[in-house]
Amino acid sequence: GVMLVSLVFSLLLYVQNRDVVYLLYSAYVVNILMRESYNYSADFDFWPVFQRNVTSMLIAVTFGLFFRKFLDLNVYLPKVDRLVKAYVVFILASSSAVLVLAY
Repeated sequence: GVMLVSLVFSLLLYVQNRDVVYLLYSAYVVNILMRESYNYSADFDFWPVFQRNVTSMLIAVTFGLFFRKFLDLNVYLPKVDRLVKAYVVFILASSSAVLVLAY
């Protein structure tokens, strides 16, 4: 329940302020909710490979993007920003490989 309230609140803040940070946080919360719904529900099984592997990677990607934007790393810590960018690209490539190799 608290996660849903957080999602609605951050979406409302995005609509009001048009700041991408709120949208990235909303995407992060949606991914966590997807993962939790898979963990605690046997009925929610629309694509098992996606749920098992890619959802966790999407959580990492959305957190990395949120982290970069929220802390404004490209201005204050450009080296850390490049490291986080590389991390996000690596996770996206890994999740793509998992999807391709799974089927």
